[in-house]
Amino acid sequence: MLDFLKLSTAIQDVGRQASSLRKKIERLKRQRESLETAALPRSEFADMLCEMVDASGERFLLNLNASVRHMYHKPNIDIQGRHINVLTATGAGGGHQLHQENLLWVFRDQIKDALRKAVDLLPDYPDEVGPPKAERPALIKKLDKEIANLERQDAELRQQAEAAGIQIGRIKPPERQEKYAGGIPGNREAAKAKP
Repeated sequence: MLDFLKLSTAIQDVGRQASSLRKKIERLKRQRESLETAALPRSEFADMLCEMVDASGERFLLNLNASVRHMYHKPNIDIQGRHINVLTATGAGGGHQLHQENLLWVFRDQIKDALRKAVDLLPDYPDEVGPPKAERPALIKKLDKEIANLERQDAELRQQAEAAGIQIGRIKPPERQEKYAGGIPGNREAAKAKP
């Protein structure tokens, strides 16, 4: 005679395995997402801001070059008769307005030092930060491999279950299944009467 209790337990075990795999997969996916979006360590965040200062400051060189290149081959130019304000160089005769990138170049070391100190004092900077940016690709790659392996296991389990006529998605977790007396559906009253 077929032991329905063992069969029911085996089906529940398959459901628990599938549920456990899905939970692991979701946990690893959240870890992966967290790695992509976690704040940088403060020092690396400060480095990023300093790189932005350098990048903006580089435009000053282009502006200055455009403003003075006509003088490159005029070594005997009368500098007393010329008025070129190098701090307001725009490269296109844009007037005498002090441009941010010009200041970022001229005072870049002082600005970067001040930025590093300011980042250390930012009150809302997250307490929990991720690993350095350079380490993240390897960690994400490792998580991707783990996720792919678990997803493969999950797919295999589901295929095996379906081949046996079991649909995992429809299996209720044990805590949600109705308890029947003696494992026989339809004898609900007897199940309710049992302590």
